[in-house]
Amino acid sequence: MFTKTTTLNQENIDGIQMYESIDSKEFIQKYGTNLEKIDNALFDYYKLSDGLKIATNKQRQIIRVIINSDTNSNMKTSKGIGLGSSVDDVINAYGTNYYKRTEEQMPSSPVIGYVDHEKKVTIEFWNAEDKVVKIRYDITSME
Repeated sequence: MFTKTTTLNQENIDGIQMYESIDSKEFIQKYGTNLEKIDNALFDYYKLSDGLKIATNKQRQIIRVIINSDTNSNMKTSKGIGLGSSVDDVINAYGTNYYKRTEEQMPSSPVIGYVDHEKKVTIEFWNAEDKVVKIRYDITSME
């Protein structure tokens, strides 16, 4: 990626950060241990009680967090962006060092994303009619 880095050191979605263990005391207190598993060949995906979707690596550390229309609508990123925020709100919060692409799985859905090259994480905002409809925060090696 040729996009300039954006510092995402403090980034989280509803308090969940990359590489947090789903076995940690804090995670278990909030979500319990009976997580709804979603079939996926590459990673272990779970749907949490509030609709958040997460993926974990073999060490059971979180490597992806997704907010979409199934999610509690009050959830936000560390910079206050949530579903329904405008693209301008995203740019005002995260800056102008973003990349653009079109999501293949959601036809003609524009995406803007930010990458932290040092921390090796990205955060992407899918939008429709200039409003955020999905947020995906993950490690850069995720496909």
